Amino acid sequence: MNMTMDAEAPCTLAEESASRLLKMQVRAMRKHLKTARTQDLDGIHDLRVASRRLRAVLTEHAALFEKAALKRFQRRTRRLTNALGKPRELDSLLVLLEKLRDGARGTMREAILYVTGWLKAHRDAEADHVAEGVKLVESPKFDKSLMALFESLNADNACYIETAASNLDEQFRNLALRFDLWQGSHAEEALHKVRVQLKKLRYSCEIYEPLYGAEMKDFLAMLREAQEHLGNWNDCRVLRGYLQQAAEGAPEKAKKGIPKVLASLDQANGQHLEKFNAQAATLFAPDRVADFLASFKSIKRVCCRKSAKEDTPAEG
Repeated sequence: MNMTMDAEAPCTLAEESASRLLKMQVRAMRKHLKTARTQDLDGIHDLRVASRRLRAVLTEHAALFEKAALKRFQRRTRRLTNALGKPRELDSLLVLLEKLRDGARGTMREAILYVTGWLKAHRDAEADHVAEGVKLVESPKFDKSLMALFESLNADNACYIETAASNLDEQFRNLALRFDLWQGSHAEEALHKVRVQLKKLRYSCEIYEPLYGAEMKDFLAMLREAQEHLGNWNDCRVLRGYLQQAAEGAPEKAKKGIPKVLASLDQANGQHLEKFNAQAATLFAPDRVADFLASFKSIKRVCCRKSAKEDTPAEG
Protein backbone atom coordinates (compact mmCIF):
# COMPACT_ATOMS: atom_id res chain seq x y z
CA MET A 1 0.00 0.00 0.00
CA ASN A 2 1.37 3.40 -0.98
CA MET A 3 1.60 6.08 1.73
CA THR A 4 1.87 9.85 1.28
CA MET A 5 5.25 11.53 1.40
CA ASP A 6 4.30 13.50 4.53
CA ALA A 7 3.54 10.28 6.44
CA GLU A 8 6.47 8.20 5.25
CA ALA A 9 9.38 10.37 4.11
CA PRO A 10 12.17 10.41 6.71
CA CYS A 11 13.56 13.72 7.90
CA THR A 12 16.93 13.99 6.18
CA LEU A 13 17.66 17.32 7.88
CA ALA A 14 17.77 15.61 11.28
CA GLU A 15 20.22 12.96 10.09
CA GLU A 16 22.45 15.53 8.38
CA SER A 17 22.52 17.75 11.47
CA ALA A 18 23.27 14.86 13.82
CA SER A 19 26.17 13.66 11.67
CA ARG A 20 27.63 17.16 11.23
CA LEU A 21 27.37 18.10 14.91
CA LEU A 22 28.71 14.78 16.14
CA LYS A 23 31.79 15.07 13.93
CA MET A 24 32.29 18.72 14.92
CA GLN A 25 32.24 18.08 18.67
CA VAL A 26 34.44 14.98 18.48
CA ARG A 27 36.98 17.03 16.49
CA ALA A 28 36.76 19.76 19.14
CA MET A 29 37.53 17.26 21.87
CA ARG A 30 40.50 15.80 20.04
CA LYS A 31 41.81 19.32 19.38
CA HIS A 32 42.19 19.99 23.12
CA LEU A 33 43.71 16.65 24.17
CA LYS A 34 47.32 17.83 23.81
CA THR A 35 46.96 20.89 26.06
CA ALA A 36 44.75 19.05 28.57
CA ARG A 37 47.39 16.34 28.88
CA THR A 38 49.84 18.96 30.19
CA GLN A 39 47.34 19.91 32.95
CA ASP A 40 46.80 23.28 31.26
CA LEU A 41 43.70 24.86 32.82
CA ASP A 42 42.40 26.25 29.51
CA GLY A 43 42.93 22.93 27.77
CA ILE A 44 41.04 21.09 30.50
CA HIS A 45 38.22 23.63 30.40
CA ASP A 46 37.91 23.47 26.60
CA LEU A 47 37.98 19.67 26.57
CA ARG A 48 35.29 19.48 29.25
CA VAL A 49 33.08 22.01 27.48
CA ALA A 50 33.46 20.05 24.23
CA SER A 51 32.40 16.88 26.05
CA ARG A 52 29.32 18.67 27.43
CA ARG A 53 28.40 19.97 24.00
CA LEU A 54 28.84 16.48 22.57
CA ARG A 55 26.53 15.08 25.24
CA ALA A 56 23.96 17.74 24.36
CA VAL A 57 24.14 16.70 20.68
CA LEU A 58 23.53 13.07 21.67
CA THR A 59 20.56 14.03 23.84
CA GLU A 60 18.92 16.22 21.23
CA HIS A 61 19.33 13.56 18.51
CA ALA A 62 18.79 10.45 20.64
CA ALA A 63 15.90 9.17 18.49
CA LEU A 64 18.23 8.84 15.48
CA PHE A 65 20.63 6.34 17.07
CA GLU A 66 20.32 2.70 18.02
CA LYS A 67 19.73 2.66 21.79
CA ALA A 68 22.53 0.28 22.81
CA ALA A 69 25.15 2.10 20.72
CA LEU A 70 23.96 5.46 22.06
CA LYS A 71 24.11 4.36 25.70
CA ARG A 72 27.63 2.94 25.32
CA PHE A 73 28.95 6.16 23.82
CA GLN A 74 27.07 8.34 26.30
CA ARG A 75 28.70 6.43 29.18
CA ARG A 76 32.15 7.19 27.77
CA THR A 77 31.49 10.89 27.26
CA ARG A 78 29.94 11.14 30.73
CA ARG A 79 33.04 9.53 32.25
CA LEU A 80 35.18 12.13 30.49
CA THR A 81 33.10 15.04 31.78
CA ASN A 82 33.16 13.64 35.32
CA ALA A 83 36.90 12.92 35.25
CA LEU A 84 37.63 16.58 34.42
CA GLY A 85 35.04 18.03 36.79
CA LYS A 86 37.02 18.33 40.00
CA PRO A 87 40.29 19.44 38.34
CA ARG A 88 38.39 22.14 36.45
CA GLU A 89 36.65 23.28 39.62
CA LEU A 90 39.91 23.59 41.55
CA ASP A 91 41.60 25.41 38.65
CA SER A 92 38.77 27.97 38.64
CA LEU A 93 39.00 28.48 42.40
CA LEU A 94 42.76 28.99 42.28
CA VAL A 95 42.25 31.70 39.64
CA LEU A 96 39.65 33.34 41.87
CA LEU A 97 42.00 33.22 44.86
CA GLU A 98 44.72 34.84 42.78
CA LYS A 99 42.36 37.75 42.03
CA LEU A 100 41.48 38.08 45.71
CA ARG A 101 45.17 38.15 46.62
CA ASP A 102 45.73 41.35 44.66
CA GLY A 103 45.62 44.15 47.20
CA ALA A 104 45.19 41.82 50.20
CA ARG A 105 47.29 42.63 53.26
CA GLY A 106 48.07 41.23 56.69
CA THR A 107 46.16 38.19 57.92
CA MET A 108 43.89 38.22 54.89
CA ARG A 109 46.88 37.74 52.61
CA GLU A 110 48.23 35.04 54.94
CA ALA A 111 44.90 33.25 54.69
CA ILE A 112 44.81 33.47 50.89
CA LEU A 113 48.37 32.17 50.59
CA TYR A 114 47.63 29.27 52.93
CA VAL A 115 44.39 28.30 51.21
CA THR A 116 46.08 28.59 47.81
CA GLY A 117 48.72 26.07 48.87
CA TRP A 118 46.04 23.86 50.39
CA LEU A 119 43.99 23.89 47.20
CA LYS A 120 47.04 23.29 45.01
CA ALA A 121 47.76 20.13 46.96
CA HIS A 122 44.21 18.96 46.29
CA ARG A 123 44.59 19.93 42.62
CA ASP A 124 47.84 17.95 42.29
CA ALA A 125 45.99 14.91 43.60
CA GLU A 126 43.50 15.26 40.74
CA ALA A 127 46.13 15.15 37.98
CA ASP A 128 45.54 11.44 37.41
CA HIS A 129 41.88 12.11 36.67
CA VAL A 130 42.86 14.49 33.86
CA ALA A 131 45.19 11.83 32.42
CA GLU A 132 42.35 9.32 32.73
CA GLY A 133 40.02 11.62 30.78
CA VAL A 134 42.55 12.10 27.99
CA LYS A 135 43.11 8.35 27.74
CA LEU A 136 39.38 7.76 27.45
CA VAL A 137 39.25 9.79 24.23
CA GLU A 138 42.48 8.30 22.87
CA SER A 139 41.51 4.69 23.56
CA PRO A 140 40.56 2.25 20.76
CA LYS A 141 37.32 1.56 22.67
CA PHE A 142 36.28 5.18 22.25
CA ASP A 143 36.86 5.00 18.48
CA LYS A 144 35.02 1.68 18.30
CA SER A 145 31.98 2.96 20.19
CA LEU A 146 31.98 6.15 18.08
CA MET A 147 32.05 4.15 14.86
CA ALA A 148 29.22 1.94 16.12
CA LEU A 149 27.23 5.08 16.90
CA PHE A 150 27.72 6.48 13.39
CA GLU A 151 26.78 3.14 11.85
CA SER A 152 23.54 3.14 13.85
CA LEU A 153 22.53 6.63 12.66
CA ASN A 154 19.29 6.60 10.71
CA ALA A 155 16.83 9.19 9.46
CA ASP A 156 13.85 9.71 11.75
CA ASN A 157 10.20 10.18 10.83
CA ALA A 158 9.87 13.14 13.22
CA CYS A 159 10.35 16.55 11.60
CA TYR A 160 13.61 18.11 12.81
CA ILE A 161 12.20 21.63 12.62
CA GLU A 162 9.20 20.70 14.74
CA THR A 163 11.45 18.84 17.18
CA ALA A 164 13.73 21.88 17.57
CA ALA A 165 10.82 24.22 18.29
CA SER A 166 9.27 21.78 20.77
CA ASN A 167 12.52 21.04 22.62
CA LEU A 168 13.52 24.70 22.99
CA ASP A 169 10.02 25.61 24.14
CA GLU A 170 10.09 22.90 26.81
CA GLN A 171 13.60 23.75 28.01
CA PHE A 172 12.88 27.48 28.29
CA ARG A 173 9.66 26.79 30.22
CA ASN A 174 11.66 24.55 32.57
CA LEU A 175 14.22 27.32 33.06
CA ALA A 176 11.51 29.90 33.79
CA LEU A 177 9.91 27.50 36.30
CA ARG A 178 13.21 26.92 38.09
CA PHE A 179 13.77 30.67 38.20
CA ASP A 180 10.32 31.16 39.76
CA LEU A 181 11.08 28.46 42.34
CA TRP A 182 14.30 30.23 43.26
CA GLN A 183 12.51 33.55 43.53
CA GLY A 184 10.17 31.93 46.03
CA SER A 185 12.87 30.37 48.20
CA HIS A 186 16.18 32.19 47.47
CA ALA A 187 17.87 28.91 48.37
CA GLU A 188 21.35 28.38 46.91
CA GLU A 189 20.43 24.90 45.68
CA ALA A 190 17.46 26.34 43.78
CA LEU A 191 19.70 28.90 42.06
CA HIS A 192 22.21 26.17 41.27
CA LYS A 193 19.43 24.32 39.42
CA VAL A 194 18.71 27.52 37.48
CA ARG A 195 22.39 27.62 36.49
CA VAL A 196 22.37 23.99 35.33
CA GLN A 197 19.18 24.41 33.29
CA LEU A 198 20.49 27.65 31.80
CA LYS A 199 23.58 25.84 30.56
CA LYS A 200 21.49 23.03 29.04
CA LEU A 201 19.27 25.52 27.22
CA ARG A 202 22.29 27.38 25.89
CA TYR A 203 23.83 24.21 24.44
CA SER A 204 20.52 23.25 22.83
CA CYS A 205 20.16 26.73 21.33
CA GLU A 206 23.68 26.44 19.90
CA ILE A 207 22.73 23.10 18.32
CA TYR A 208 19.64 24.51 16.62
CA GLU A 209 21.09 27.96 15.85
CA PRO A 210 21.53 27.24 12.09
CA LEU A 211 17.74 26.86 11.84
CA TYR A 212 17.15 30.41 13.09
CA GLY A 213 18.17 33.95 12.24
CA ALA A 214 19.55 36.93 14.13
CA GLU A 215 16.99 36.59 16.93
CA MET A 216 18.65 33.37 18.11
CA LYS A 217 22.08 35.03 18.15
CA ASP A 218 20.71 37.79 20.38
CA PHE A 219 19.00 35.26 22.64
CA LEU A 220 22.20 33.24 22.93
CA ALA A 221 24.13 36.36 23.88
CA MET A 222 21.67 36.92 26.74
CA LEU A 223 22.02 33.32 27.89
CA ARG A 224 25.83 33.49 27.85
CA GLU A 225 25.83 36.69 29.89
CA ALA A 226 23.43 35.26 32.46
CA GLN A 227 25.45 32.04 32.60
CA GLU A 228 28.65 33.98 33.19
CA HIS A 229 27.13 35.82 36.18
CA LEU A 230 25.87 32.57 37.69
CA GLY A 231 29.19 30.87 37.00
CA ASN A 232 31.01 33.58 38.96
CA TRP A 233 28.42 33.27 41.72
CA ASN A 234 28.93 29.53 41.87
CA ASP A 235 32.73 29.85 42.07
CA CYS A 236 32.36 32.13 45.10
CA ARG A 237 29.87 29.72 46.67
CA VAL A 238 32.09 26.67 46.18
CA LEU A 239 35.23 28.50 47.33
CA ARG A 240 33.45 29.48 50.54
CA GLY A 241 33.00 25.78 51.34
CA TYR A 242 36.67 25.02 50.70
CA LEU A 243 37.75 27.97 52.87
CA GLN A 244 35.73 26.62 55.77
CA GLN A 245 37.37 23.21 55.37
CA ALA A 246 40.86 24.70 55.12
CA ALA A 247 40.33 26.79 58.24
CA GLU A 248 40.31 23.70 60.45
CA GLY A 249 44.03 23.04 59.99
CA ALA A 250 45.23 26.56 59.23
CA PRO A 251 48.01 28.27 61.26
CA GLU A 252 46.86 31.05 63.58
CA LYS A 253 47.63 34.01 61.29
CA ALA A 254 45.88 32.42 58.34
CA LYS A 255 42.93 31.35 60.48
CA LYS A 256 42.41 34.94 61.62
CA GLY A 257 42.38 36.14 58.03
CA ILE A 258 39.87 33.60 56.70
CA PRO A 259 36.79 35.56 57.93
CA LYS A 260 38.10 38.54 55.94
CA VAL A 261 38.40 36.39 52.82
CA LEU A 262 34.88 35.08 53.39
CA ALA A 263 33.59 38.64 53.74
CA SER A 264 35.29 39.59 50.47
CA LEU A 265 33.71 36.58 48.78
CA ASP A 266 30.28 37.48 50.11
CA GLN A 267 30.66 40.99 48.72
CA ALA A 268 31.70 39.65 45.30
CA ASN A 269 28.86 37.15 45.42
CA GLY A 270 26.37 39.92 46.04
CA GLN A 271 27.66 41.79 43.00
CA HIS A 272 27.37 38.70 40.78
CA LEU A 273 23.81 38.10 41.97
CA GLU A 274 22.94 41.74 41.37
CA LYS A 275 24.17 41.48 37.78
CA PHE A 276 22.29 38.23 37.24
CA ASN A 277 19.08 39.69 38.66
CA ALA A 278 19.38 42.66 36.31
CA GLN A 279 19.75 40.26 33.38
CA ALA A 280 16.94 38.03 34.66
CA ALA A 281 14.57 41.01 34.86
CA THR A 282 14.76 41.12 31.07
CA LEU A 283 15.09 37.40 30.38
CA PHE A 284 12.07 36.39 32.47
CA ALA A 285 9.82 39.42 32.03
CA PRO A 286 6.35 38.08 31.04
CA ASP A 287 6.26 39.91 27.71
CA ARG A 288 9.79 38.79 26.84
CA VAL A 289 9.00 35.19 27.79
CA ALA A 290 6.09 35.28 25.34
CA ASP A 291 8.38 36.74 22.65
CA PHE A 292 11.03 34.06 23.22
CA LEU A 293 8.50 31.23 23.09
CA ALA A 294 7.09 32.66 19.86
CA SER A 295 10.59 33.01 18.37
CA PHE A 296 11.26 29.28 18.82
CA LYS A 297 8.51 28.64 16.28
CA SER A 298 9.90 31.20 13.83
CA ILE A 299 12.37 28.90 12.12
CA LYS A 300 14.01 30.25 8.97
CA ARG A 301 15.08 26.89 7.51
CA VAL A 302 12.61 25.25 5.14
CA CYS A 303 11.44 21.78 6.13
CA CYS A 304 13.24 19.14 4.03
CA ARG A 305 9.95 17.36 3.34
CA LYS A 306 8.37 20.56 2.08
CA SER A 307 11.38 21.17 -0.19
CA ALA A 308 11.22 17.65 -1.55
CA LYS A 309 7.51 17.95 -2.18
CA GLU A 310 7.94 21.26 -4.01
CA ASP A 311 10.76 19.79 -6.13
CA THR A 312 8.67 16.75 -7.15
CA PRO A 313 7.18 17.20 -10.66
CA ALA A 314 3.41 17.18 -10.78
CA GLU A 315 1.90 14.03 -12.34
CA GLY A 316 0.01 14.29 -15.62
